[in-house]
Amino acid sequence: MAGFRSEFEIKLIGEPHALAALENSLVVRALKTGRVAHERYQTVYVDTPDKALTGAGFILGRRFEDGAFSQIVKRAGPARAGGERAEREQHLPLAADFPLATGDARLDALIETHTDDFAPVLRLDVRRRAFRLSRGRTRIEAAFDVCLATGPDETAALFHEAELELIKGDRRDVFAVAALCLEEAGGGLRASATSKPARALAMMRGEGAGPANRIEIDPEGCAGDALARALGFCAARVCDLSGAVGGGRDVEAARQMRVALRRFRSVERLFRKAASDPALAALAAQAREAARIIGAARDWDVFLADTAPEVEKRYADHGPKGSRPNGLLRPKADFDGLRAVAEERRAVAWDVAAAHVAAPDFAVFALNLLQSADRYAARPDRTKALRRPVRRFASRALDKRLAAAARLAVDLHVAAPSAGHPLRIALKKLRYTAQLFRDVYPREARRPYMRAMSRLQDDFGVLNDAVVAQGLAADAGEGGGPALARAAGLVGGYRAASARAAADRVADNWEAFAALAPFWRAEPSTSGAPPSEDAYAES
Repeated sequence: MAGFRSEFEIKLIGEPHALAALENSLVVRALKTGRVAHERYQTVYVDTPDKALTGAGFILGRRFEDGAFSQIVKRAGPARAGGERAEREQHLPLAADFPLATGDARLDALIETHTDDFAPVLRLDVRRRAFRLSRGRTRIEAAFDVCLATGPDETAALFHEAELELIKGDRRDVFAVAALCLEEAGGGLRASATSKPARALAMMRGEGAGPANRIEIDPEGCAGDALARALGFCAARVCDLSGAVGGGRDVEAARQMRVALRRFRSVERLFRKAASDPALAALAAQAREAARIIGAARDWDVFLADTAPEVEKRYADHGPKGSRPNGLLRPKADFDGLRAVAEERRAVAWDVAAAHVAAPDFAVFALNLLQSADRYAARPDRTKALRRPVRRFASRALDKRLAAAARLAVDLHVAAPSAGHPLRIALKKLRYTAQLFRDVYPREARRPYMRAMSRLQDDFGVLNDAVVAQGLAADAGEGGGPALARAAGLVGGYRAASARAAADRVADNWEAFAALAPFWRAEPSTSGAPPSEDAYAES
């Protein structure tokens, strides 16, 4: 972005008492140099009613500090890499001079078009205590902020955060200091990739981390740049969801966290051979364990919210209330018992999941994800394979993913729902890869292919849900007597029937999908030579 400077910082968030403890922690006291500076400033952020600025990826505000006005422009969304964010601050001679031209052609066109439509969307008042930290030759500004956010309707939110900003030296030292802070906090703090205004707006709307934005890939870039952007996306999601999962036990946040962890693992596998990075492989192993633990809680969530009520209603509709259809089942009483056991199992699974995500080890894991994104953003061409054009890398990777799925499709005739599981996983890997590289190919070319793949995944999702539900029902009914066994058996039978219906659709949907020409083969490569066989996706 023309005229913008890059700042590198790591945000640490948590409850006020945890941030107060951080300011007086052993780590901070050991590294602290100089005097404490006290600052206060107020920023009013603007946008159009249809969010033209944030929709284009910009945050625009007018700041008042030390008796003077300035214009602040930032990129919306999470930091580009581990903690790097583009920002421009311009002096405003008068408040009425806002907004000024920024030097970025795209933003200036928006300002020129919409100036008369701008209205305040957020006022942010910040009280800051700041001082320097010294680690070797690296200098870091540690800032502790108390932020009061106010909306146009006077809705307000108060939050606290700390920032570790690199002044000079090695950014690896900033990560090292942040890791020490997280470890000493004992799970009370976590890293965040969300800007103050974005966090404030989400809090006032009563939202958590919100839905994921898509990964933006430069079609003319190299494979390493795509890896850096994908890692940054996954790291930001893990960081920003961890509080809602570990502290809030938020069901939707847990679902999104599971997706983010799976997506990171897919990215690591995709680039494993090209990057040849043991550190990434180690992080992927941690992600797999975390996804397994969170997945256990999520499975019980789905069982209680969807499966059990659906099956209970289906069988409760047979005959008058309290009767036993076919002399076998009293639905209300038997399902009440099954649900009670499932609630106990769910509570235990959530205790384990929340404790895992709230632990300092997970906070450091999320920070290490941010650092991995930063490493590749700083040097995306670290290996010969990563220097390849992203178009060539993407086409080769998609070919390999599709071939793997096609090999597994020969087992579609197997009646058991579990037989489709390997193909479901292969299709999910293909879809993650296609979504990652979506910017490389025209939307019109992608759409029919992605829709056909989605239909297949929906069918396989039903098959997988059946297998999971049958296992959970058997677990809840085991050793609970005849009533629980009957209820568990009906859950298993009902899901088996839905699985058979989905299985009947799978073969036809696979044939329709397989008949489509892969969209990436229709996009000509910008390079004449074909990619080498071993330079791209995972081994």
